[in-house]
Amino acid sequence: MKTDFVKSIGFKVFLFYLFFTYIVQIFFHLFFYDKFQFYYNGANVNPLWIILFLIVYIFLVIAIDSILPHIKIKKKFSLRTKKVLNFFGDILIFLFFISSIYFALHYDISFRHHHRMRETGVLIQIMFFLKEFIFMYVFFQFFKVLNGHILSFQTNFRLIIILISWLLTVTSSLNAIMVMIILSIIFSKKFHKILLKTYDRLSLKIFFFYLLFLCAILLSVMVGIINKKGLEETFNIFNNKDLIYNMFSMIITRVSSSYASLLELLDNYFIDLDLYLQTLTGFFHTFLNRLSIAIPFFDYHLQGIETVNRENFIILYTSENFLERAGASPGLLASIFYTPLIFPVNFIYIIVYTILIIRVLNNYIKNYLSQQCTLICLLILYYFITHFFEAPLDIFYIINPTNITIFMYLLGRRYYNEYHIIQKENN
Repeated sequence: MKTDFVKSIGFKVFLFYLFFTYIVQIFFHLFFYDKFQFYYNGANVNPLWIILFLIVYIFLVIAIDSILPHIKIKKKFSLRTKKVLNFFGDILIFLFFISSIYFALHYDISFRHHHRMRETGVLIQIMFFLKEFIFMYVFFQFFKVLNGHILSFQTNFRLIIILISWLLTVTSSLNAIMVMIILSIIFSKKFHKILLKTYDRLSLKIFFFYLLFLCAILLSVMVGIINKKGLEETFNIFNNKDLIYNMFSMIITRVSSSYASLLELLDNYFIDLDLYLQTLTGFFHTFLNRLSIAIPFFDYHLQGIETVNRENFIILYTSENFLERAGASPGLLASIFYTPLIFPVNFIYIIVYTILIIRVLNNYIKNYLSQQCTLICLLILYYFITHFFEAPLDIFYIINPTNITIFMYLLGRRYYNEYHIIQKENN
C-alpha cells in the first residue's frame, strides 16, 4: 500500500508542489538575495533548513498514510440525482454569467486592491462564491477528458459560457492559465493524447498546445503586472530592458512568499502560543464578519482584516513594503504554524489534510493512467491542486468560498464515477 501511494499520481503532484513552491525558490533566494532581503523578514535564515524540513515532512506523510484507514464511498448518485444536479449546475452557470457581465460593467482587473467585499453588493458576492463552483466544474471536465471521455455538445456549450464569464472576471494572474485549460478542453476531442504518453512523435498539435501553455504563463505574468501597476505603466515597463529585469526580479521574489513564510516561521514562530491565540480569535472575528454579510439583520463590523493571509503579510514583509490591506498566503507548510491547534496536533492536522488531498486525487484517475501522465499533465494538475494546498486553514473560517471547492472535490467522485477510455458523454 505504501509503494502504491508513493507511485501514485497524487503523490507526484504533491512533490511537484513542494518542488516549485520551495526547492526552486531556494535558487531564486540565492540569485536574488538583495531583493529577498528588501521584501522579507527571515531572508537571512539558511535555506538548508527548508530542505531538512521538506525531507521530514515527506517522510511523515508517507509514514502516516501507511497507518491511516482508507475510507471508500462506494454509493453512486442515481440517474435522477444526476439530472437534478445537472439542472442546478446550469442555473449556477447562468447566474455566474449574469453576475460576470455586471462585474465587467462596474469593476476592473484591480478589483481586489480597491474594494471590500462588504461594499460591492449581493450580486458580486454571489459571483465570487460561484467562481469556486465554476473552478471545480472545469476541474471535473478536465478529469473526464483525461480519462478519455468525449464531451457532449451541451457540456462544451457550458464551457464556452464559462470561458466568456471567466474572461470578464479576471482579477488575478492565475486566471489566465484557467482560460488556457478551458480552451484546451473545448477544442480538443483528443486532448487526453496530449496529456498522456500515447503519441510516438511530436506532432504539430502537441507543439501548438505547449506553445499555448507558454503563452498562458506569459499572459498570467502580464495580467499580474496590470493588476498592480495599471495598463499604461505595464506597457512602459515592457518597453524598457532595465524595467523588465527589475519587474522580473520583483515577480520572482513576490511569488516566493510561501517559501519565505516557512523560513521566517521556522526561525521565529516554531511554537508560539500568542500566534495560535491570535489566529484563533482571527478565525472567530472573520466568521462573525462574514455572517453579518450573509445575514443583513446580524450587525457585526470588523474594523481591520484578521485573516491568516493578513497576519502572515504583517509577519513576513519588511516595514518598507507594508500595505494597509494586503495579504500573503503562507502556503501548505507554513500553515502548520497558523493552525489554531497546539503542537504537535497542528503538524498532524496539516499532514492528514495533505494525505486526504492526495488520496482524493488518486481516486479521480485510474492507476495505469498515472504512469502515462506527461509533464504538461502534471503541471495542470499542479495548478488545480495548489488551490487546495495553499488553503488548508480555510475550513476554520466556516463561511468561505474555498470550502465549496473542498466539499465538491471530496464528493465529486460520486458523480463522475465511470472512467472508460473514449467514452461518449450522454449529458
